[in-house]
Amino acid sequence: MKKRLIINADDFGVSFDANRAIVKACQSDIVKSVSVMVNCEASEDAIGFLKQNPAFDAGLHVNLLRGRPVLKPGLVKSLVDKNGFFLGSLVIFSARFFCGLVSLREIEAEINAQIKRLLGQGIALTHIDSHMHLHMLPMLCPAVKKIAEENKVRFVRFCSGYSGNAVKSTRLKYLPLRLLVRHGDEEGPGRIDNFEGLDHTERLDETLLCDIIDSLSSGVSELMCHPREENELRGLVSFSLREKLVKNNIQLISFRDIDGT
Repeated sequence: MKKRLIINADDFGVSFDANRAIVKACQSDIVKSVSVMVNCEASEDAIGFLKQNPAFDAGLHVNLLRGRPVLKPGLVKSLVDKNGFFLGSLVIFSARFFCGLVSLREIEAEINAQIKRLLGQGIALTHIDSHMHLHMLPMLCPAVKKIAEENKVRFVRFCSGYSGNAVKSTRLKYLPLRLLVRHGDEEGPGRIDNFEGLDHTERLDETLLCDIIDSLSSGVSELMCHPREENELRGLVSFSLREKLVKNNIQLISFRDIDGT
C-alpha cells in the first residue's frame, strides 16, 4: 500500500506571528492543509489568506479554551468566566465537563457558530479538529461528528497511537486523552488511517520530522504541526525533510486528494 501524507498546520489565526510562519510553510509546498481558529486576534488575516489561496485545504480548529466565543457570552454561560472569556485551561474545562457543569447544548451551538463563520466567508471546509484535542472527549466527540455531517465536512481528526520518539512528559500530558480515544472510534465522518505529532506537540524539529517520515505507516497519515515554533518551521522547510520524503516514496497530499472528496 502506498504511503501518503497530509501535513496540517494547526492554530492558523491564533496570532499574526503564527500566521506568518504557517504561510511560509504553505509557500514551501510542504504544508497543504491548515486548521483555523476563527475567534482569535489574527483570524481575519488567516481567512484572507485562504480566500486568496483556495488550493489549500481549510479546516475548523474548534476553540473552546482561548479568547472569547463567537456567540454572545450570555448564550454560552457554562463555557465562559464572568468577563465573557473562555476558561483558558484544559484542566478546568475537563473538570467542569466531567462534573456536568458544561452544557453540551452550548458547546454544540458555539461549534456551529464557528463553522458558520468560516462557511459565511466562502471557505470550503475539508476537516475538523480542535485546540488541545477537546473534541475527543466522550459525549463531545459524537456531537462534533454530528455537526460535521450536518455541514458536509468529511473528516474529523482521531488522535491515536504512540510514537517511539515521544518525549515522556508529553506522553503523560496526553495520557487522559489516550484513555478516552476509544469513544471517538465509531460511525460518522471519515478518519485518516494514521495520526502523527501528538507526542511531539510544539516540540517537532528537523530530526524528529525525519524520524517520523522514516517510520511512517502505509496508507494515509496526517501529521499535525505548529510552524509558529521556530524549530518546527525550520524542520518543515528543510532539505532533509524533502530528501526523506523522496527516499521513502511518500506522496504529500491534501484532504481533497483522498478518494471521494
